[in-house]
Amino acid sequence: MDEQSRPDDGNAARTTGDGARLAVLTLGWLLLLMGLAKYGARLLPLSVARLLTMEQYLTLVQLLAVGVGVASSCLLLARPRAELGLTRTSFRAVLFTLLLSPALFVVASYLAVGLALPTLLEELRRGGVQLARSQSGEFGRAMTSAPVWSSVIWAVVVSPVGEELLFRGVLWSLLQRLVQRSAKPSSEGALSERFLQESWLFALARRGAAWWRAGGGATVLSSLVFALIHADLRGGQGIIRIVAASCLALACGSARQVTGSLAAPVVLHVSFNLLTLATARRWVVLETFPKFLMVPTLVSLIAGVGVMVTLVVWWISRRRDSR
Repeated sequence: MDEQSRPDDGNAARTTGDGARLAVLTLGWLLLLMGLAKYGARLLPLSVARLLTMEQYLTLVQLLAVGVGVASSCLLLARPRAELGLTRTSFRAVLFTLLLSPALFVVASYLAVGLALPTLLEELRRGGVQLARSQSGEFGRAMTSAPVWSSVIWAVVVSPVGEELLFRGVLWSLLQRLVQRSAKPSSEGALSERFLQESWLFALARRGAAWWRAGGGATVLSSLVFALIHADLRGGQGIIRIVAASCLALACGSARQVTGSLAAPVVLHVSFNLLTLATARRWVVLETFPKFLMVPTLVSLIAGVGVMVTLVVWWISRRRDSR
């Protein structure tokens, strides 16, 4: 019996060791990103720091953090590509994600504005438009006034890829391990078969627990961390930012859960940030399509078309697969 148990013990030990290395890697990556973003400018010569704008500096920070994080993943982890989510996914999943990303932006924006509206109205009453705009700080200035090329590189390319590698990559994988290890054995045997068959509440709870173990727990927990990291503004603008970040994180985590890959979350994050930048710069605000509750009606129209096209493609694909 002892000899037969040794291989299993060895596998368990290797799994535990890899999980510990993943935890150290994730924590170190997160602390490196946060530390550089907040204090890294002090390490630069003053003459260099004065030449960099906020978005240029944060681009360098993200690139450095990604470089260190990916290199450390290759050195420390047994399966770095799987833990980072760098696996293949279907073209259909990526296409559906791209088509539905405007709808996510519209829903998240309306929810964020709706929750922030009382605070925004109070700010307008106390200090006018200037007070409301001042709450956006350097982030708002970068989105509206910084050079277009640097804003696009930072907000649409580097930041989404770097954040997805961290939050829906190693952090999601780590939390998924922890959720699965903490899952308790089912207590169905202690309940009568009749109760199991007739109790819709128990069936609902069982499905919820299965969803939580299958990746829902990692999605929710990683979204909480992502939202906290983005709680960096005050007032109504701060509410909008944290609600929008929460919606984006839940959607990206769900995409990682469903596809098992980082491709769909990256596409979703890039599209979301591009629409955010386009809204801030008024690229999608026209005389024919103005804003409604701070959300461009043109984007709402695009979102509706995207949803309809998704349904049509899904229906055609389903009929083709059933033949």
